[in-house]
Amino acid sequence: MVAPFWLVAGDVAPVQQTSTTCGSAALTVARMLANPAFAQWIRDGIRKDAREGEVPDAGTEADRFAAYEQVVASRTNAVVGAGRRLQLPWPRALGTPPWGALHELELGAAEPDAGYAVAWFRHRGRVGLERTYADLRRRVRPGRPALLYVGNAWSPRHVVLVMPPTGEQELDVYEPSIGRVVDLPQERFVERRLAIAGWDVPWAAVWAAPGTPDPSRGHRGPGARKAIALDEQWPLDRCNPATRGSSADALRDVSRCGPGRLHRSRAPRAARAGRRGSRRRRPRS
Repeated sequence: MVAPFWLVAGDVAPVQQTSTTCGSAALTVARMLANPAFAQWIRDGIRKDAREGEVPDAGTEADRFAAYEQVVASRTNAVVGAGRRLQLPWPRALGTPPWGALHELELGAAEPDAGYAVAWFRHRGRVGLERTYADLRRRVRPGRPALLYVGNAWSPRHVVLVMPPTGEQELDVYEPSIGRVVDLPQERFVERRLAIAGWDVPWAAVWAAPGTPDPSRGHRGPGARKAIALDEQWPLDRCNPATRGSSADALRDVSRCGPGRLHRSRAPRAARAGRRGSRRRRPRS
């Protein structure tokens, strides 16, 4: 039994590995929180299907985290995203688009039954931001984090992961640029004085949609089956670093994997040939 991965106020966490992967880092940590086996591989190199006594993957936690950041970016910024969903492509140099992050959260980086939505609030006044903050607190709960986009007066520039509060904090925030869990006080939010990685203005959130089924009552949403299936496939994917090891060459290969190869396990050649043969027309008698 793999122990759950938790983050609480003041904890040290992985640091984003490039200047444009804050969103990818936040989504990778979200997946670690949702998937203990995945978190164990990131932290210790132990694969989900590892047998007792098997040697862990080579490399460091930072190596594996950096590799998976690139896997996430391949999905969030491509024409075909998580779950083979079509989406607007986005240059990686401009970071993680909210629509790509939404698909990532719905398919493996949050509870399987969680539906997500994008909300924009850059131009709301103080009263509007107070309501937004209250809404953020209501929607964020264990298994359903939110992504918060922050920036300056002109554009969003950074992404953090918002989690339920622990300790005396009002909301916990995983800040990928420093790799720590910090506070998100309401006062700084509504006054646009966030001071997160040098950015002050809250721009948008990707958060759990209202009306999402409550797992405590045994409800499961329409995305549950897809999310579980995708989650179970990650150790089997030949473009996932978990199956390629963590050598320098393997990590480079992972970063080059295109979206069409992600979360797909190829059937053996004989099985594929059998399926092709079963589709051939029968000869007329």
